[in-house]
Amino acid sequence: MTLVVMGATGKLGRVAVRSLIDRGIAPNEIVAVGRNESALQELADQGTTVARVDYSDTEGLRRALDGATAALLISGNEMGVRVEQHRNVIEASVAAGVGNLVYTSVPNARETSLFLAPDHKVTEEIIEKSGISATILRNNFYAEGFQADFTRARDTGLLANSAGEGRVATAPRAEFAEAAAVALAGREWDGKIYELGGDHAWTYAEFAATAAEVLGKPVRYQNLSPEQEAAAAHDAGVDEAIARRISVRNAGIREGAVDRITDDLSTLLGRPTTTLASTMRTWV
Repeated sequence: MTLVVMGATGKLGRVAVRSLIDRGIAPNEIVAVGRNESALQELADQGTTVARVDYSDTEGLRRALDGATAALLISGNEMGVRVEQHRNVIEASVAAGVGNLVYTSVPNARETSLFLAPDHKVTEEIIEKSGISATILRNNFYAEGFQADFTRARDTGLLANSAGEGRVATAPRAEFAEAAAVALAGREWDGKIYELGGDHAWTYAEFAATAAEVLGKPVRYQNLSPEQEAAAAHDAGVDEAIARRISVRNAGIREGAVDRITDDLSTLLGRPTTTLASTMRTWV
């Protein structure tokens, strides 16, 4: 058996490799593919085979995927080019005869208005048209993406944004990585779509209340209009690109794009997902 992890030097990929080893997969059965040389060396020191390959390197991809039982394609982060990069990996996987391709997507990728979705929708369609057996992991937001809000709650006692009463079913990044490792290593997950997220979807008012409990101090949530949020970011000197990312993320939450609760993640993990309160306690 040979399992290939594409994007193995990123935050999700490194944990996925570690999860495979922890689940009893022999390191010499794992091929870790990525761009960061120091991270690749760390993976090599664990006994894995490594390949320094970019998603744009079609020949390198084919060599890395040759003989693979299954491969994990962790979605790229280069906006504007990642669809073609994903296509390169998919076509190389087909050419190499990969048994099953696992892809990390976003919630309800084919129908959602979520700002991250268009590239994932197209990638899922490319996978489907290729004919390769595939497992689609539609990952909700990582809990770590909200750590800055926790820090703000600690420092000011106030959270103010335009997310309103929208809910988001977060889980720690490590649990999404572990689920990817499970899907990569086990053939019973092949050919299916999983909507992955935490066992509970929280509102920002609940986030504030949980932060108050963990911190032992009052924290309140103030709902803003999108216009008020933009003005507050401008007045605070927030970088325009960062303010835009926060705004569109909060729009997705407000519009219900990330509120779906399923048991898919806990099923893959074989246990309940980590609660928001437990995650926050690691941030104190």
